[in-house]
Amino acid sequence: PYYNALRDATACPLLRAICTRILEDEAEHLAFQGRTLGLLRRSAIGLRWSLHRLAMEPVFALVWTQHGRVFRRAGVSWNIFRSQCLEAFAGLQNAAAREIAQV
Repeated sequence: PYYNALRDATACPLLRAICTRILEDEAEHLAFQGRTLGLLRRSAIGLRWSLHRLAMEPVFALVWTQHGRVFRRAGVSWNIFRSQCLEAFAGLQNAAAREIAQV
């Protein structure tokens, strides 16, 4: 969500291009991470994902505290930011579930 917000908050074509490239690279990284976590978390996966998600809440708050100005400039509220983070987390969880199903 940060690089989406930064890209949307600036009119600089170079910074917008950099953010787009980071987002593309990050999508590949998250897919890999999801597959890896899926393999590591085959047992008790529901409980582990719940604990992992709970541990992410303070991270969301920290990122918002440090970068909230960029998000607000891009028109992203705390609720939208948190929803975007949870959506990304769900995508990671889905990638892990697909990997588990293939094993």
